[in-house]
Amino acid sequence: MNSDKEPASSESTRIRIEPNKAINAHSAHDLHQPSQLQWNNSPPRDRSDFEIAIICALPLEASVVGELFDRRYDDQVYGKAQGDSNAYSTGVIGNHNVVLVHMPDMGKVAAATAAACLHSSFQNIQLALTVGICGAAPFDPQSGKDIHIGDVVISEGLIQYDLGRQYPNNIFMRKDTPRDNLPRPRPKVRAVLAKLKTKQGLCWLQNKLSEHLKVLPQKLTETAPQPGAIEDELFANGGVTNPTTHFGLIASGDTVMKSEEDRDFIISRDGVIAFEMEGAGVWEKFPHSLVIKGVCDYADSHKNKKWQDYAATTAAAVTKAFLEHWSTDTPRAPSSDARAKESEEERTRRAKEIEILKMLYRSPYLDQKDRNLDRIRGTCEWFVSHRLFKDWQERKSTRTLWISADPGCGKSVLAKYLIDHILPSTDFRTTCYFFFKDDFDNQRSVIIALCCILHQLFTQRPALLSKTIIERFQTTGEEFARSFRELWDALLCAADENAGEIVCVLDAIDECEDDGRTRLSQALRELYSTSTKRGSNLKFLLTSRPYGEIRQGFRPLDLPGLPIIHLSGESDDEMKKISLEIDIFIKAKVRNIGRQLRLRDDEEDLLLHELMRVPNRTYLWVRLTLDLIESDVNIDKSKIVKITSNLPTTVDEAYERILSKSRNLEEARKLLQIVVAAERPLTLEEMNLAMALALRDGHQSYDDVDLKPVERFREEIRDLCGLIVTIVNSKIYLLHQTVKEFLVPAMNRSGDTKNLIQMKDRYKWKHSLRPLDSHSVLATICLQHLQFQEFGLEPQDDLLTPSEYANNYVFLDYSAKNWFIHIHESQVGLEGTKTQRGEDQTKTILKLCDADTRRCQTWLKLYWTGTNTAFPTEFATFLIISYFGFTTAIGYLPESAGPGLNWRDGTYSRTALSWAAGNGFTHTVDRLVSINNTWWGAILFERADIDAIDMNGRTPLFYAVWNRHIPVVELLLNAGARVDIEDDIGGTPLSYAICSGNDDMAKLLLKKGAQADSKESIIRTLLFASAKKGDRDVVELLLETGIVDPNEKDSDGLTLLLLQRY
Repeated sequence: MNSDKEPASSESTRIRIEPNKAINAHSAHDLHQPSQLQWNNSPPRDRSDFEIAIICALPLEASVVGELFDRRYDDQVYGKAQGDSNAYSTGVIGNHNVVLVHMPDMGKVAAATAAACLHSSFQNIQLALTVGICGAAPFDPQSGKDIHIGDVVISEGLIQYDLGRQYPNNIFMRKDTPRDNLPRPRPKVRAVLAKLKTKQGLCWLQNKLSEHLKVLPQKLTETAPQPGAIEDELFANGGVTNPTTHFGLIASGDTVMKSEEDRDFIISRDGVIAFEMEGAGVWEKFPHSLVIKGVCDYADSHKNKKWQDYAATTAAAVTKAFLEHWSTDTPRAPSSDARAKESEEERTRRAKEIEILKMLYRSPYLDQKDRNLDRIRGTCEWFVSHRLFKDWQERKSTRTLWISADPGCGKSVLAKYLIDHILPSTDFRTTCYFFFKDDFDNQRSVIIALCCILHQLFTQRPALLSKTIIERFQTTGEEFARSFRELWDALLCAADENAGEIVCVLDAIDECEDDGRTRLSQALRELYSTSTKRGSNLKFLLTSRPYGEIRQGFRPLDLPGLPIIHLSGESDDEMKKISLEIDIFIKAKVRNIGRQLRLRDDEEDLLLHELMRVPNRTYLWVRLTLDLIESDVNIDKSKIVKITSNLPTTVDEAYERILSKSRNLEEARKLLQIVVAAERPLTLEEMNLAMALALRDGHQSYDDVDLKPVERFREEIRDLCGLIVTIVNSKIYLLHQTVKEFLVPAMNRSGDTKNLIQMKDRYKWKHSLRPLDSHSVLATICLQHLQFQEFGLEPQDDLLTPSEYANNYVFLDYSAKNWFIHIHESQVGLEGTKTQRGEDQTKTILKLCDADTRRCQTWLKLYWTGTNTAFPTEFATFLIISYFGFTTAIGYLPESAGPGLNWRDGTYSRTALSWAAGNGFTHTVDRLVSINNTWWGAILFERADIDAIDMNGRTPLFYAVWNRHIPVVELLLNAGARVDIEDDIGGTPLSYAICSGNDDMAKLLLKKGAQADSKESIIRTLLFASAKKGDRDVVELLLETGIVDPNEKDSDGLTLLLLQRY
C-alpha cells in the first residue's frame, strides 16, 4: 500500500487496462528466456511447497496480482495455521508456487502482523514481495531522471523515515544507526537486481512489462485506461509516456506523505525515490524481501485516485516479470508422473538428504553473519590488496589464512565483507562460514560450526552429499551431527578434487570453546600433512584476537606456504593503512551525524578534528564515542568543544558513560541480565514479555500482562541501554563481545584488593552482572510464565504440533526449552543451597514436573521437539525430575508420587538413573545409586539397578560415556557398573569412548578393567586410529591387551610406530 495514498473506493477494484504499444527488443529477449518456463502440473503437497509470497494491502492491488496468476489452486485445500488472521489466495506465477496475502489493514504494523502470520503458516517462503501503489519523488536524486505517474519503483533498500525522536521546537531526528536501519536486500536479491539494471536487463524488463499489460485487458472486467498526461499535475505538458521501472531506496513509514516541503527534505536527506507504508513491516520478518510499487502520485497535496488502478496494474506486471526471472534455491517437487517413474532408491536417497540437512541446521548462521555491520566504502581495502591475501586467494591448493587483531578492529566486518563481496559463491567456488560469539552456547561450539558449514555446502552443492556420507550418517544416526570426527571427515570427503574450490570462513575463533579450538587446530595439522596426497582445494580463513594460546595452537601450521596475516599489522606501512581506513570511517560517521544534528560546516569540521586527534583509535571506540555525541540533541560549537575535551579514552569508559545515561538504571540492569544469561537471542516480543514479568510479580495469565507496543518497546531499549544492545531482524543482541566482558565478571577472577576497589570507584557497571544473579532473573521469569493459567486449563488442540501450539503464545518456546538451565545456573534450591526461596522454588518445580498435568505435558512435549527423538510414553514424574537433574526435588516427592526407583519409560525402556547419567547430573546419579531409607517412603526396599539395560541393550554407563560425562562415569564405575556389556550392535563403553574421540574416557575405562578381548576387529581399528592421532597413552593401554601385534601394518603398509612418528 502507498504511504501517500488513501485507499480508493470499492468501485475502483474492478479494472481493465488499455496498454501502451509493446516494445520490440529482440536482443534483450534473446538474452533473457525465463518467460519460456512452464509450471509443474502437480499441485503443492502442502503449505511447505510454497516459496513466494506477495503481500497486498488494498483489494485493488490484490485484484490485479490475482489476475496475473498462470494457474489458481483451491485455497481451502492448504488452509493456514491456528491463530493466523490473514486471508490467502494460492496459485502459480511463472515457475513458482505463490501465496497472495490479503492484508486486513494498511500500514507498517498491519504488515508486520501479516508477515508474522504468513511465516507461521507458510514456513518455507524464500522471497516476500510487497506489491501495490505508492507516492514517488518527481525525479531520481541519484540519476536525475524524471519519475512519472504510472512508473514502477523497485526497492534497493528501505528507509524508515518516521522512526526517530521528536524534540521541542519541531525538531525530529531520524534514527540512522546501523542497528536501527533495515538491512539491505540479501546477496541473491541484489544480484538479480544488478542484472536487471544492465542495459539488456532494463530492455527485457520493459518488454515484459508491456507484454503483461497487453494481456490484462482480456482478464479484467472493467476498463481503467492510463489517465494520460492531462491528469498528471507535474508533467501535464510532457505527453503520454510508457511506464518505466526505477531502482532505488524507498521510504517506508506509517505517515501518509502529503507535504511537498517534507517530501523534498526527506529526499534530500535520505536519497529516496518513493514513499510507501508496508515494506518495513515485512522486511524484518523475511530476509529475502523486496518492494515493488506503482507510482500513483507525487507524495504531495495533489492527490488523484484516478491513477491508483493503473499504478497497481503496472506494479503487478513488473512483479510477474521479476518472478519469471527469479529462481528458487531448491527445485520444485516433481510432478506425479515424474514421481511415478522414480525408483524407490532415488526417493529414499532424497528423504535421507533432507533428513541430513535438517540435522545439520543447528544454528541460524545467516542471522549471525548479519549481526555485523556492512563495511564503509574505502575500508577493508588494505587487506584485500595485501599480497599474502592475494596469494592465498589465487593458489589452487589447500591453504589457511589466519587474521588476528585486537578487539574492535573490525575483524567481523571484514569477514562479512569477504563473504558477501570478495569471496562469494560462484560456479567454481563454494563459500561457507560461521561467526563464533561468546554470548550463546550454540555460537561457541566447533561442532555446530562444522554442522553449519556442511549445511551450506550441501545446500549450495547437493551433488557433494555423496553416497559415502549418507551411508556414514545412516550408521551413526543422530550422533553424526554431534561428533567432530564424523563431521570433519564428511567435510574432507566432500572436498574431493572434483568439488572445486571450497572456502570456509570462521570468524572469532577465540570465542569458541577451548576444547573445540584445540581439536580444530589438530585437524588442520592433519589436513596439511596429507593435503599433497588428497588433491583437494579446501581453504580456511580464520579471524581471532591475538591470544597467546591461539598462536601456540596454530604454531605447527606456520609452515612455508601457509601465510598468517595480523590485522593489527607488523610493519609501520600496514599500521598506517589501517589508521587511514579508520579515518575514512570517522569521516563517514561524522558526516552522518552532521546531517542528523544539522551541524554547520565549521561545527562538523571541529568535531572531526577533535576525534582525529585521539591516538590508538579503533572502529568500536569510534562507534561508541559518536553514539554519546549523537544522543545530545541541543548541540552547538561550545558543546562540541566541551564534549570532545573529555572523550572516553577506552572502550570500557565509553560503555560506562553510555549506561550511566540510562533513563532507568533498574530496568536497564534487568534487561542486560536477561540478555547476558539468555540461551538464545530473544525476539522483541519475547523480551517485551520477559521484562514485564521481571519488573512486577503476580502475573497469572497473558491477560494480566501489560505489554507495550513493539515499536515503542524498541525505542525504550535504546533509551535504556543506548548502542550497547542492538536489534537485528527483531532479535536482541549485545553490540560486541567486549560488552559481555565489561559487564560480566570472569570465572575465578582474581586480583589485588586495591585495584578492585579503584575499579569499583571508577566503574559502577563493570563486572556488575554476576552470572548467578542473571540466571536467577531468567529462572524466575520462566517459572512465572510456565504457571500461566492458559497452560494448565486450556486444552491443547491435538491437531497442532507442539511447535505450532507455541506459536500462539509468546515466550513459551523459550521458557519450555530453557527454564531448567536457568534453575541449575542460578543454583537456587539445588544441592547444598537450601533456603526458604530454594524450598519454594523446589515446590514449583515439582508442580511443573507433575506428569499427570496438562501443564507438564505442554512444556515437556515442546522441549522434546529439540531432541530429534520420539516423545517417551509413560514418562513418570520421577523420571522427569531425574532427567532434568532436580536432585533436591526427589526428596520432596510424596509417597504416592508413582512407580518405583527402577521404573522405565514405555518407549526407550530407560530408568531414572539412565536418563540422569546420560545428561551428566552427577548429584542426581549419586543420590540414585546411594539410596537410603530416609527420603522416599514409596521405594524404601529398592536399590537402583546400576546395569539396567534399555531397549538397545545399553546401560547407564553407555550414555554417560558417549556424552563425555567423566565424573558420572567415575561414580558409576566406583558403584560397580559393569564395563564388559555389549549393546545390540556389539558396541561397548570402551569402543564408544574411542570412536567418539574421547581419549580421557578410554583411559579411565581401561584402567578400571574394561575387557577388550571380545572384539579383536574393533580393538585393531581403535588402536590404529589412536596411533594416527598420536595418543601414546591409549595406544599403550590397548597394546597391553595383547590383541594386536605392534609390528602389524595398516592398509597403507604403516606400522604403529611409523604411524605415531607420521
